[in-house]
Amino acid sequence: FVISFLITYFIIPFVIKFTRSKGWVGIDIHKIDKPEVAESGGISIVIGLCISLIIMLVMFPKIINEILVILLTIVCAAIIGLIDDRKKLSSIKKIILTIIIGGPIFILNFSNFINVDSPTIPILGMLRLNFIYPLVLPVIIAVTTNTVNMLEGYNGEGSGTCLIAVIFMFLAGLIWNSAQAVIYSVPFIAILLAFFLYNKYPAKTFPGDVGTLTIGAMIGCIAIFGSIEVPTFCTLLCHVFNSFYVLSSLRRLLESSQIQQKQNDIIFLENGKIKASREDDA
Repeated sequence: FVISFLITYFIIPFVIKFTRSKGWVGIDIHKIDKPEVAESGGISIVIGLCISLIIMLVMFPKIINEILVILLTIVCAAIIGLIDDRKKLSSIKKIILTIIIGGPIFILNFSNFINVDSPTIPILGMLRLNFIYPLVLPVIIAVTTNTVNMLEGYNGEGSGTCLIAVIFMFLAGLIWNSAQAVIYSVPFIAILLAFFLYNKYPAKTFPGDVGTLTIGAMIGCIAIFGSIEVPTFCTLLCHVFNSFYVLSSLRRLLESSQIQQKQNDIIFLENGKIKASREDDA
């Protein structure tokens, strides 16, 4: 925990300096003075996760194959996220690519390089989805990456809500006696906490899609390898509901940059806080 926290915490300033030097900055539209904030700060999350997973390869040799697959999944998510940050992929392309992120888990599970247990359905006791579940593994990764990516707008919103979710995933791992869920959650909590300190109001950096897709992919991996799919779904309910609200409001899939914002969508108060617009089409 301590190593993961310190690595991420001290590497973030260098990432901020790097992204600013590249001109990777965005306007914080939720502040009156509209300051420029470094984007793609999620690179620090990727670095923190990769270093933590490499250390875990030495500490937990019995699950080395799982860790390697998670590492590969994280790197794939980060690459797609970084491309999206720079090129702004369409929503359809992003969904297809996030399904591909889960491809390594599906292929390597099918080839017996790893062994993913099918979940137990709580209502039906020990009935397991032995035939169906392996086929939907890429879909699980796609769902977690996209739903986490959609709940990111305000300072600290994405990293803060995911930090809370992963803490409860850790507790679920303890309750369900899932060693993998606990092992993978602990360093991830530390990494998210370190990033949240820079991402909370007033934000010094934004995670970008490289950060949100990586976070979502890691959450999906913890759910799959820790066999805590049901608790994970419960912890992500606010993300799931937000996704449904966005889709029902827009009535189609759109990239955030394609959404036209009206001038009265964001109402600033004298103290710098904001309040919701009462306009029906806001």
